[in-house]
Amino acid sequence: MSQQEGAAYILALILLIAFTSPYIPSGPPDSIINPFTCKKIEGSVVLKEHDDDGHKLYVELYIEEYDNAGYIVWVSNKTYHAFEVGDTYEQITCDVFEYESIIEQFEDLQNIGILIPTS
Repeated sequence: MSQQEGAAYILALILLIAFTSPYIPSGPPDSIINPFTCKKIEGSVVLKEHDDDGHKLYVELYIEEYDNAGYIVWVSNKTYHAFEVGDTYEQITCDVFEYESIIEQFEDLQNIGILIPTS
C-alpha cells in the first residue's frame, strides 16, 4: 500500500467517524447541555371558545417528568384566531436552564390565572 492510499484510508475513516458519531448540540457558554436528559414538551389545541369573558383555548399539555393535563388558556383575539383545533406544538430541549425556565413560566401562568387546569 502506498503512502497516498494510506492517507486516503485514514481520511475515509475520519469522515466515517464524523458522520456516524452522535451529535451533541452546543449551547451558549452559560448553559448546561446534557444530551442524555433531553425533555420533550408538546401541546395540542383540543377546543376553542369565545364568549363575553374572552377568548379561550383548551390545550392538552405534555411535559416530560411533569404533571400533565388539560388546561384552559386565556388568549388575545389575535392568538385565538392564529390557532385551530388540532394544531400542535413540540419542542425538545437539552439545556437544563432552559427547561427549568419553561417550568417556572408554566407555573407562573398557573399562579396568575392565565393557565387554568380543566380538572
